[in-house]
Amino acid sequence: MERIAQVRSWFEGRQALYLEKDILLVRVSNIRGGDYIEADIEEIPTAGLPVFVLPVYDRSGQPRPLRWKIGTNFETQFSPDYGRTTAAISAASLDKIS
Repeated sequence: MERIAQVRSWFEGRQALYLEKDILLVRVSNIRGGDYIEADIEEIPTAGLPVFVLPVYDRSGQPRPLRWKIGTNFETQFSPDYGRTTAAISAASLDKIS
């Protein structure tokens, strides 16, 4: 539980860039866990975002703001500035953000 408290102190209620199938500004909340860490994610509507990296993942027709849950095991590396995995973003995707 100490690890969850530490991760919660770094990320709970904070804004973050969500980089996976799309690029979104989000808020992280309700961080919890037992043998894993799980959190609620909510999109923060932002001019120029979202950018859908792959057209097959385009969620532009879904009700806004987007909301979902994420989770990972305790082997994932966390720091006050970084959580989850590394991401490579193409220049073309970054050019779509105005």
